[in-house]
Amino acid sequence: MNKLTIRKAAPDVQEIVLLGDARRRPEPMHVRLRFPGGELELVRCADGSYWAHVYVATPDNEGWDPNAIMGQLAEARLDIHGKATSQADVGDFEDPGLYHLAVRIERAKR
Repeated sequence: MNKLTIRKAAPDVQEIVLLGDARRRPEPMHVRLRFPGGELELVRCADGSYWAHVYVATPDNEGWDPNAIMGQLAEARLDIHGKATSQADVGDFEDPGLYHLAVRIERAKR
């Protein structure tokens, strides 16, 4: 498996680009980014699509490092063409205009 290429995309942005071409450039099926309070994981499916997972570090998560900094969800939003962010709700995940979702994780205050 080839190593991931991390490159500078902007003055304060690091970027990992996955090409999704397992024959010419083998890449890991799982790419994980850990940070205080949680982690992000991108998982390639057999059909070439991807799942993006957001995990929050809590004592209830099975297998989580007990020494990890705990987190909590602070807020989230869906961005949909033609709709104000404040009008979006969970039912909008199937809206063809949905182009972005964001989740903010902060250190737990518990």
